[in-house]
Amino acid sequence: MGKETSNHEIEDVEKILKSLGVDVENGLTESEATRRIQSYGFNAIPEAKKHGIFQIFLDQLKEPLILVLVVIGIIYFMIGTPLESFVVIVIVFAVILIEVYNVKKAQISIQALHSMVTPKTWVLRNGSLLEKSTSVLVPGDIVYLRTGDMVPADGIVISSSGLYIDESLVTGESYPVNKASYDEPETQPGANMHRVVSGTLVVQGNGKFVVTATGLKTEIGKISESVKNHKEIPTPLERSLNKTARLLIVIAVFFSALIPLIGYVHGDALDQMILMGLSMAFATVPEEIPILITITLAIGAYSLSKKKAIVKGLTAAQTLGSVTVIATDKTGTITENAMKVNHILTGGKLYGATQNVNSSFLKSAVLATGNLEIEERFSERYKDPMEAAILKYAINSGLNIHELESEYLITGRFGFDSNIKRASYVYSTPGGYVAYTSGAPEVVLSRCTGVIVDGSLDKVKSEGDLKIIRDAINEVATAGERTIAFAYKKINGQSDERDIVDSDMTFIGMISFMDPPGKGVKNAIELCQNAGIRVIMLTGDYPVTAETIGKMVGIKNAESTLTGDQIRAMPDDELSKAIRKTSIFARITHDQKLRIVKALQKNGEVVAVTGDGANDASALRAAEIGISMGKRGTEVAKEASDIVLQDDNFHTIAEAVFEGRKMQYTLKKGIRYYIAVKISLILILLVPILLIIPFPFMPIQIIIMEMFMDVGALWGFLKERDEPGILHAAPQKRSADFMDRPMIISILTSALGVFLAVTFIYLYIYYSEADIIQAQTAAFATWILSQVILAQNLRTEREPVSQRPFFSNWVILSWGLIVVGALIVITVFPPLHAIIDTSTIEYRNWVLIIIVSVLSSSWIELRKIIISKRKKNSPRLSQQ
Repeated sequence: MGKETSNHEIEDVEKILKSLGVDVENGLTESEATRRIQSYGFNAIPEAKKHGIFQIFLDQLKEPLILVLVVIGIIYFMIGTPLESFVVIVIVFAVILIEVYNVKKAQISIQALHSMVTPKTWVLRNGSLLEKSTSVLVPGDIVYLRTGDMVPADGIVISSSGLYIDESLVTGESYPVNKASYDEPETQPGANMHRVVSGTLVVQGNGKFVVTATGLKTEIGKISESVKNHKEIPTPLERSLNKTARLLIVIAVFFSALIPLIGYVHGDALDQMILMGLSMAFATVPEEIPILITITLAIGAYSLSKKKAIVKGLTAAQTLGSVTVIATDKTGTITENAMKVNHILTGGKLYGATQNVNSSFLKSAVLATGNLEIEERFSERYKDPMEAAILKYAINSGLNIHELESEYLITGRFGFDSNIKRASYVYSTPGGYVAYTSGAPEVVLSRCTGVIVDGSLDKVKSEGDLKIIRDAINEVATAGERTIAFAYKKINGQSDERDIVDSDMTFIGMISFMDPPGKGVKNAIELCQNAGIRVIMLTGDYPVTAETIGKMVGIKNAESTLTGDQIRAMPDDELSKAIRKTSIFARITHDQKLRIVKALQKNGEVVAVTGDGANDASALRAAEIGISMGKRGTEVAKEASDIVLQDDNFHTIAEAVFEGRKMQYTLKKGIRYYIAVKISLILILLVPILLIIPFPFMPIQIIIMEMFMDVGALWGFLKERDEPGILHAAPQKRSADFMDRPMIISILTSALGVFLAVTFIYLYIYYSEADIIQAQTAAFATWILSQVILAQNLRTEREPVSQRPFFSNWVILSWGLIVVGALIVITVFPPLHAIIDTSTIEYRNWVLIIIVSVLSSSWIELRKIIISKRKKNSPRLSQQ
């Protein structure tokens, strides 16, 4: 026996509702809701305060790598000349300001992404049910809940139909709590049946509640202070490259100490050697690597948002490019999810949608799908597409819904369960209680002992009846149509046991729907498969339907299908083997979806999986990339995913994966250039030590090079457009290091080219002209030009830069022109000679400098041209 709700308790609740001005029929007006937002504030937990520009500046000063630069600047100020010291200090602060700009830009990009994935809910305003951001809910709002929703605020339940909520987040209890209207008895004393709490999950049923608390006033808001200062965890890529950066720091510090020490031993002045060591450390310490990773991933993720894929974290952004398998849902992702009734099976005959069907069947279809609970004012987006299509078809066919509502009163509801693939509704009628069930045809059929013939007569089901029904199912499934079947049963009174309600039923018939593939999906799948990315379909639909749609969109091995029943009988090892050659998985449950993801991972795959239901959350979290649907996905699925698709389209998934590849390529290019420049500087400064001659650069020149070169080139790489080869290259293996063997070889050969060019010019002029200032200026000019040309040659990995339009990357072009212009000014304008220790370079030396600088990395472009021509002449190579 449940505890009766006392009149006193009901009166207390009604006083609360009255004080909030609750209008159960129409909800609040928009103007009143706006006024209440001003009084109560937005329904959101305030985030940790974002750092302003000044705080970011101070934070940068605390960074170890930046701190090294500051210390170098201070020491330089103490022992260098006043003018040089001033220039160094200005450059140090300029570098810090550039870092501040990069951090702020990344912060803005990431914040913009967060704002795009704000959760939404259905709220009654001005008499209409509207989808609103949960942040605009206010006390007094009436909110509708359905399976898969996150409860968006605290409140009092005013309507419930089989509503169960998982409150483990707040209470720690693992069992869902049945929620009832405040004026109904409490069947679970102490379970707080009449109230809902923000942040909890609707696991079954639907209902309505009145919002009583929002934001920090909610239960979850009261405990938010303990978690608001959450610190971001570094991504695997960041950890890997930070490890590389630490190694480079050790190398930079070692040589920055060794080279000046050897110079001092050879007789060079101590103060000059200290300045040389500091300048070298300044130029070789890799302070830009951490922010380079962040800004590349943040800008890439923001770029993805413009293509309707919202990336929620940088870990997902860096993993996207490594995806080897996309495990996608069928309905709404591969297909349009635009349900249209196409065929009807009733009385053992299959009819077209344009043919007349008796009203008794239409009535049963509406009752079996719970459509009487769907109010007409509800948005189409609120309804299940199949249920909405049935209701629309029934009304257009002349069925009077209002008469049906007056005759049938819903008294029990067993919502759709993806594990058993059916839903049931119990109605009270003048003739007694009757239950209607809808679901997968083979499931509904298995619960039936009879069938309807001639529209109304019941008979015991026979093998002949089963053959007619199964043949009809296969006929429509072969055409790629989705199916749903209906059954009914008269029962003696209300029942709370599902197995009693939907057993020994009578089969009524079936409706099939046409749901065609989405635009661009076939081409997107072809692109993915050509790029070495396997596409598999995971669906709860009928196997023949799934296989037909798979063939329509060009999924490889679409004729190979595994069903949920087959998977259930397989041990994990057998599933891992079977999954290698199977592309269509039909009639699967959510736990089987998780098993498939884990089996793929066991085979070494990097998996992106889609999901829209609350039960998909475990698979979305388990996959390397979880992708939820922005239109039809539940808030739980969106919360568990790494990416939210705003258009629910497979084409957008393919775009996201290829954008992820672009991010990887951009990072590789930027870091390859960055490290090559650092290594070449160390090599250049080693040679004079061995030959016991002056260094080719003065300390101030090394610092100026650091200022001009790194940051501009890195921004240029970010703005480089895609290479065609990215779409055809195989995904990077899970075990592959970011800095793999080809990348290390490229770094070393690039560094060697710059080193040879600068060293040749310096030694040639030093020994031939015996003019140390001219030799140092020429070496400085060669160093600058070689870096500019190296950056141009490293813009692409496969496509020759010479085959791209001249203005295709205005950032790197502008940077190159500015650097060359500054170099000319430094060497031509006499007042700067004393400051930067340069001289006017003779004409013949300029010619030699330009030739050698071009040759320093021209082999990179030449190699790309040769490979490109070979691929054009070889069909096999062109596919690689």
